[in-house]
Amino acid sequence: GPLIHFLPSASGMSARFAIAAVIGTAFGIALEKGRVFEPMIIRQQMSWQSLLMLKMFLAACMASLVSMTIASLVSRKMFDSARKCRGTISQVVVGCSILGAGMTVSGACPGTILAQLGSGVTSSYITLLGGILAALVYTKFKDVIDAPFKSNFGLKRGFLEERLGVSFFLIAVPLAGVLFVTIAALEYIKPWYTEYSVDQYDYFPSMAARAWPPYFSGLVIGSLQLPTVLLLGKALGCSSPYERVAAYIYKKTGICKSDYVMKLTQRKFDNLWGLFLLGGMVLGASFSSLYSGSFHEAQSLPFVPSFLGGFMIIIGGRIAGGCTSGHGISGFSSLGIESLFSVPAMFLSGTIVALCFF
Repeated sequence: GPLIHFLPSASGMSARFAIAAVIGTAFGIALEKGRVFEPMIIRQQMSWQSLLMLKMFLAACMASLVSMTIASLVSRKMFDSARKCRGTISQVVVGCSILGAGMTVSGACPGTILAQLGSGVTSSYITLLGGILAALVYTKFKDVIDAPFKSNFGLKRGFLEERLGVSFFLIAVPLAGVLFVTIAALEYIKPWYTEYSVDQYDYFPSMAARAWPPYFSGLVIGSLQLPTVLLLGKALGCSSPYERVAAYIYKKTGICKSDYVMKLTQRKFDNLWGLFLLGGMVLGASFSSLYSGSFHEAQSLPFVPSFLGGFMIIIGGRIAGGCTSGHGISGFSSLGIESLFSVPAMFLSGTIVALCFF
């Protein structure tokens, strides 16, 4: 079990929730400082007018690969418990395509909604509302929604290093090196501070700065994978807690009491830790934006795209079994075969929607 289990059961559970909240707080700070939570920056990335989001995402993947490698060497048991196969290839491609399109429409993803809430982005409340509705729909009709997407196209589920017959280290470390070179090339082509107006002498590592280099924020996010795995036995992910919230709504109202709802509402760590993570993200983004004086400065989007996009990102993330963090960062850095299809699907669909409609 998690390394924190050396504590007595009650205090150990409380400590793990506290750790999840602290990790979430750091996650929220990094998202806010990276500015990638801003709706227009997400849209501009999908239309390739900006590279801020891509740099932060690749840096997070790189650091997560290193974190997972360290975890595999420190505690193989914890490493194995944190990795999981997330859906079939059909689910991942379809779900992440819906998710990517929704990111362009709403200017958000399941994780950045929390940073937007904490940073005073008015439209984030509408995006969250759309997301909760999507979670309610998916939780109630999960079997019907997932039924058409059972195919894995003949590929056996599992992890890349198992299929290639090599160690995790031999794939993860060179892949992290490739990502490092890619980030350096992108930064050379288009320095981050040319895209976001900041005082170049006050961007790192000051908490008072309005922005940090996106690759540094990404490194912080990816590095959080290490304590998440070793202390909690989990991997970073932001979309499943929405489904838990929907299940709690169903249980409290008595509208739906299916076995699946009962499973999601059991009072155990697996069901609750993500809520502490997401709550910490709101607090972290709020602290960061208030401290730097950037609270409520990011541009909001109108009601319809915020609500519709919010619905799309959560329904897509749940169909896929993960979102930009669950699949894109954690799944990718776990070398999950299905997760390798997630990022191309997200960016391709998001780009098509951005070029056609925005």
